[in-house]
Amino acid sequence: MAKKNKTIIALLLMLYGVFGINVDISKLIDYIPSLPVPTPEVVVVDVDKPEGKALEYAELISGIVTGEEDRKKLAIFNHQFASRILLYNCDSQSVNDVYALAGKTFFQSSLVDKYDNLAESLVSILSDVLTDENHVITDEERKTLSQYFNGIAWGLAQKGK
Repeated sequence: MAKKNKTIIALLLMLYGVFGINVDISKLIDYIPSLPVPTPEVVVVDVDKPEGKALEYAELISGIVTGEEDRKKLAIFNHQFASRILLYNCDSQSVNDVYALAGKTFFQSSLVDKYDNLAESLVSILSDVLTDENHVITDEERKTLSQYFNGIAWGLAQKGK
């Protein structure tokens, strides 16, 4: 049936083009069935709900960041950091530097002084795991940081729904 409709429309358009017949094309559009366009649900990050301290940190950061677009970007950024930290073999100062420089590059100056206590809270989370003394980070510290920052990503993404 659809092929028949297409054929009829094609023939009418050819007749109109060749002979210039006065055909009201707007009436032809009524015969073309309209297809509903589904709107897909967009998932910012796919992370399981955190537990324990990771959930506390998620709630802390998601309570600070209120802008929807900032929440999405921070969720993606922290999710990427959480997955990459597992691969890093470096000292604790380098982890801090990587997070800070990557954030500065990704966000430029869009978050500077925008949210009170955001930077301090993130530094607090890093120092909670890594302590203040510079040392080579262990596998356990990498896993914990990954859990915390995935939790933050989850909290930011959930609040944005």
